[in-house]
Amino acid sequence: MSAGDIVDEVARRRDEFADYAYLGQYEPNADGMRFNDEIAWDRPREVYGDEPIWGGIAGERDVREWLTTDLLDGDFSREHLERGLTREEFNDLQNYHGWNVYDTLALRATEGESEIIPRQEYEFLSFCWAMERWPEFFKLFIDTVGLDGIMELCRRSRTELTTGLTSLLGWVYIGVPGGGAIGMDVLDLVDPQDPVFARQSKVDLTMGAAVQYACLGEKGHLYSSQNRYALQTKAEETVEFVQDNLVDLEGTSKRNFRQFNAAAETLSFLMHYDNRVGLVDNGPYLVDDGKPLILRDILLNRPFLPWNDIAASRDLPYGLTVAMVVDPAEMGLQEVRVPLTAFTAPADYLSAVERGAVFLRNDRYEPGGYPLENLETADVDATLPDLTDRANGGITAWYKRTAGLPRRQKILNGAWTYYVGMLVPFLRATGTYDYFCEELDLWEMPPMTSDIYYRMTDGVAQEQVPAQIMFGYGWKDFPETYDEESGYADYLAEAREVGWKSQLSGMNPVPAGFEDRMDDAIGFSETIIRAIEVVAAYVLVGLFAVGVFDLGLQIGEQALTGRIFQPEVVVGFIDTALLLFIIVEVYQTVVAYTRVDSTRRIVRLVVYTGIIAIVRKVIIFRTELFDEKLQALLTAGSYTLILLSLSVLLLVERRYMPE
Repeated sequence: MSAGDIVDEVARRRDEFADYAYLGQYEPNADGMRFNDEIAWDRPREVYGDEPIWGGIAGERDVREWLTTDLLDGDFSREHLERGLTREEFNDLQNYHGWNVYDTLALRATEGESEIIPRQEYEFLSFCWAMERWPEFFKLFIDTVGLDGIMELCRRSRTELTTGLTSLLGWVYIGVPGGGAIGMDVLDLVDPQDPVFARQSKVDLTMGAAVQYACLGEKGHLYSSQNRYALQTKAEETVEFVQDNLVDLEGTSKRNFRQFNAAAETLSFLMHYDNRVGLVDNGPYLVDDGKPLILRDILLNRPFLPWNDIAASRDLPYGLTVAMVVDPAEMGLQEVRVPLTAFTAPADYLSAVERGAVFLRNDRYEPGGYPLENLETADVDATLPDLTDRANGGITAWYKRTAGLPRRQKILNGAWTYYVGMLVPFLRATGTYDYFCEELDLWEMPPMTSDIYYRMTDGVAQEQVPAQIMFGYGWKDFPETYDEESGYADYLAEAREVGWKSQLSGMNPVPAGFEDRMDDAIGFSETIIRAIEVVAAYVLVGLFAVGVFDLGLQIGEQALTGRIFQPEVVVGFIDTALLLFIIVEVYQTVVAYTRVDSTRRIVRLVVYTGIIAIVRKVIIFRTELFDEKLQALLTAGSYTLILLSLSVLLLVERRYMPE
């Protein structure tokens, strides 16, 4: 079992580092701190009758020991994706994620409290919306570019900044639909163990695992908690680029830096309705003598949001990355965690930032990526104050516009930021955003999700579901067997009858992983076969032309000699003509295969060819050609039997095969 690479890095570089207290969390047997010592994760006790599990480094070790497989022991690999996860591994992934949700949200207990934004309601709605539609979209991603293609986009994100293609996506691809499944179960709309519904959940888990694995460098873990809470999603050369552009922060520079970070962070929260779709941290990366470098990606100018004019009209950057080097000695740092957001003990690490940088992306992210050299490195004193003023202006404009919106519109806007916002980075990177909007009704709400809006009352969205998600009561294991009756499949069929566009009922249960790439090879081989079929058709045309010409010469020859009226000569002409007709029928069969005509037409052509061939044999049949009469009789009987069989097949084809 691997404890994670940051443990190995600290052990390897220990002589380079100062004796900072927080580095103790990377000792092989460290237990770390317990940031939350009030409420434990109760799923093991509530569901399985085991002991509750706490958060933190020691709790992470406990939860892995509690799981039934070694999937989360730090040795996850491509092989797991290639073969597909087992039922037990899916259950372990879901259980570990449930603990991780508890461990992360316990650190953000006060986040999301707002008198203006109905966050619990819109999150509940978006979770269910995602559970209904994301599996279809993920399956389309996997079928189109393969899991390997998806992972390649994540690998590229390790060499970029500000793009939004982060491990946050993998985390929510597992957790958000799972929350939707819990909500639908609470409302008695769907049984999470319905076979169709369960297969969709497995698609979500597979997509999320692939994204997490690739974003974290394919080093064996899927969560920062497996790596002592170091979310190291950037490649070494990217971290070096950041270090080369860091500047010292003192006095006015430090004040400018902190004010800009606060304004940009606040505006991003508000543009995404008080959630972290547009803001995610990564790190720490150990620099200098062991000081932590934290990178914060902030997305501001989001063209897909209907209210984006707030940011666009102020010419704010599409995305930016704030880099911060913290002085552990100045703040007395005891522990740093980056599950998706940076948390420290003590909590105020911003006051101890000694060096920093801000990188701006002033263009939209398009397929092909965004090289580091295209970023603008903001001047802390010349550029950041103006950007801060513009961001603060955006904050004021957002409040003025949003305060007067009807509650339903606020819920819908917030749901869009989750449901659509988490897909946009992949849609932009693959150039498929317009296709998803125009052909797949990306922004439209399915019937069940629309119905949920009116059902999430009486504390369901505010109290019951959050508790079931956070403490793990609501997560349902995948069973060994399923009831063949699929109520969710019936719902999908009914939804399509009222015009809802969805292909979910025809999707495969679990992506075949990298085996999907075989489709490309098979398609190439089919292209070769069709090319050879075309060549064969031209060869048959040539043979037919030569045969007709030869038959004409034979007729002319026999006419000149006067033998043209002899029976055996006429039979020879008929034999040659029938051979030519066989060539014609074979040619038409080849053309039918090449054009991928209907099965009925191909069967008919094959039967016609067989009948002509047997008729030819009958016409030229002569008993004197056989040494014994019995041999001639058996041959004649065989011809008769084959001819009768072909005639019956032709009759069946005419009467019973559908057009």
